[in-house]
Amino acid sequence: MPLESWKKEFYSVDASLVPDHKALAHSLRKWEGALRKNRERHGVEWCSVSSYTPPYVADGKDSVIFGASSCALCSCFFCNTHRNGGAEQCPVEVVTGETCVEVYELYSPKEMVKLLKRVKKEVK
Repeated sequence: MPLESWKKEFYSVDASLVPDHKALAHSLRKWEGALRKNRERHGVEWCSVSSYTPPYVADGKDSVIFGASSCALCSCFFCNTHRNGGAEQCPVEVVTGETCVEVYELYSPKEMVKLLKRVKKEVK
């Protein structure tokens, strides 16, 4: 199954299980998997139906939705109301002063990878 090989390389751990200190790397890895060269290598497609539906990678039988539920950063710093008691902000907000929503809504893996690499470079 193409998606299984893709998940093994780019999404081997569910976002909800990723600790805060690994969330940025996990999110970046997932978005790198959505880049054309990596999708083609695994035989999965990038699907972006409409602005009302989150984009996803799929192989015709299964899919991984690229939304808050599969984002380790959202899971750690937003969706679970800050597992650590709410003291920390998402690294994207810390570096850019904004959430990732504007870039996310472009549904462009290339742009999201660019954003996350910038954040990674500035957050050591």
